[in-house]
Amino acid sequence: MLVEDPRSPAGERRMGIPTHAMTNATNISNRSIKLKARYKYRIYPNHIQITKLNQLFGCCRYVWNQSLAHCNQLYINGIKKPSYTDLTKQFITQAKRELLWLKEVASTPLQQSLKDLEQAYRNFFNSCTGKRKGIKAKPPKFKSRKSKQEEQP
Repeated sequence: MLVEDPRSPAGERRMGIPTHAMTNATNISNRSIKLKARYKYRIYPNHIQITKLNQLFGCCRYVWNQSLAHCNQLYINGIKKPSYTDLTKQFITQAKRELLWLKEVASTPLQQSLKDLEQAYRNFFNSCTGKRKGIKAKPPKFKSRKSKQEEQP
C-alpha cells in the first residue's frame, strides 16, 4: 500500500511510511515506539544569497573567535569563564553598537554561535572531570574561513 502525503516532496513516497518530518508514537503489544522521519535538503543559492550567507558565516565566525579569545585570556589571567549572558552582552549587543557590519545580520545566528561555544566548553569541562562518557573532548578551537560550511559550489 502506497501512502501519499501531501506534505512530502514529489517523488518521495514509501510503503506505508509518510516521509515528512514528524514524531509519531505507536503502541505495538503494549510498547511505545517513536518513529522519526526527516528530510535532507540541498539548496542552490544565487550570487546575492551566496554573498549574504558568506557575510552571515563571517559574522558568526567573528563572534565565536572573539569570545573564545576573550575566554582564553581570562583563563590565562586566572579568572573564571564568563556566562553566556555576559558574553552575549559584550560580543553581540555592545559589538553591534560599535561595528556597523555586524548590524547587517540577524542576532539569532550570532547567539547560536555563543550557545555552541558554551556547549563546547561544557563538553570539555565535563570530559576533564569525568562527568562525560566516551572520548575526551578537546577545548574549543578557533574557526577559520576554510571550514566545510564556508565552501562554495
